[in-house]
Amino acid sequence: MTALPEIVLVEDDAREAELVVSALGRDVRVVTVTSGAAALEHLRTQRPKLVLLDLKMGGATGFDVLAAVRDDPGLRGLPIVVLTSSSDPRDVERAYALGAHGYVVKPIAHARLAERLAALRRFWLAPAARAGAPA
Repeated sequence: MTALPEIVLVEDDAREAELVVSALGRDVRVVTVTSGAAALEHLRTQRPKLVLLDLKMGGATGFDVLAAVRDDPGLRGLPIVVLTSSSDPRDVERAYALGAHGYVVKPIAHARLAERLAALRRFWLAPAARAGAPA
């Protein structure tokens, strides 16, 4: 039996996390962490296929996490997609400047969120993407 690909979801809002996990489906293993510190701790011991990172969190923000990951030689290659409610162009620009691989604005409608997450999964977890992903 093949292990399910792991996605780390960094989200401090339990309701939002539940919606994202539900939208991602059952053929992935989603590990949800609720703070920037917990995210960094987890990422230093595990190698997920993808990180979905909220920007607006208490304590360390998503920007802080992104900067820390990109500054760490052991983590800098991890694919990180920002998944946030912010559509502010300054946030988008800053996330990409810090090394985000993608930026997805969470829609209000659950069906639209599921569509966006399905597209992310197809791109980042497809066999070709897995073969080229950092180990």
